[in-house]
Amino acid sequence: MRESWIKYFVFQGLRKRHRKSTDYSDCRNIGFVFTGQEESLILKDTLLKFFERDGKYVSCLEFRTGAPAPAEEEGVCFAADFTFFGKLKNPYASSFLATPFDYLFCLDKNLSPALRYFMTHSQAHCRVGVAEEKPFFDIIFLSKEKNETGNDIYNYIKKVN
Repeated sequence: MRESWIKYFVFQGLRKRHRKSTDYSDCRNIGFVFTGQEESLILKDTLLKFFERDGKYVSCLEFRTGAPAPAEEEGVCFAADFTFFGKLKNPYASSFLATPFDYLFCLDKNLSPALRYFMTHSQAHCRVGVAEEKPFFDIIFLSKEKNETGNDIYNYIKKVN
């Protein structure tokens, strides 16, 4: 039932989105949303290195489907952090979604309902993804090799606008 409510809120969020892109030189905040899959972690590490080198502030939110650990890690959201009615109760994830990122990257090829929720309810100006799901992203990159995709994304984002 929880997943049905999350899907409902995803489609509500799609109707409320406002798109806007920021020139890379003016960009200050960048966010990453991902699961713990190996290829999304490799892509995150590659992009993180580039953006931090350029002096950008980067925040990450990892989504995990398992049960929360006794000592919860900051920057991690679990499936149990959604109420029965699909509302988010994780304070870190809520503040992450309220942050007006210049670019928000979703680094997973397969979007779960939770990742769709994060993409639609984020206050990010431009959403970038590696999955072919048009309504959720403003810019889509089709994956090739893991490191090559990170370089391609970085070079393209620098040239946008």
